[in-house]
Amino acid sequence: MLAIQTRIALDDGPKDWGLYLDMPESYDVAAELDATVQEAVNGGAQRHEVERMAAAVMERRADSGAADFEAREHLRRLLDRIFGG
Repeated sequence: MLAIQTRIALDDGPKDWGLYLDMPESYDVAAELDATVQEAVNGGAQRHEVERMAAAVMERRADSGAADFEAREHLRRLLDRIFGG
């Protein structure tokens, strides 16, 4: 059986994620989203698992715009690039 492991490194900022740029914590939120997705993918998680983990961060950090359409759409495009879509 052939096993393929995907390794990624993310450095997407608050503008990439569509976060509220006038909130200083947006940089921390973007870094947390990057780390969550990166650790999940590099740990071998499947697409739906990565999506679930990122969604939990997005809901918890919604005050910075992380649960808004733009952030969810960025996640979808990112996962399409990683997993195909």
